[in-house]
Amino acid sequence: MDSNLEKKLNQLADQNRFDEIVELIEQIPQTEWDWPLVGLYVRSLNNSDEHARAAAVSLQYQEQGKNDP
Repeated sequence: MDSNLEKKLNQLADQNRFDEIVELIEQIPQTEWDWPLVGLYVRSLNNSDEHARAAAVSLQYQEQGKNDP
């Protein structure tokens, strides 16, 4: 994840602006998502009461991450 993007997303998370985090991440092509970004996206979806979407994204990446600590 780009360090400027990481700073921006962390600032938004500190301010509990999870809907904005979701919007920003969704502007990035999924092929460019790394594990920290996926984790932040899922957490932000959960905190935005988008539990079904968060679960779907988690399951989408489940196979890829099963051997990743």
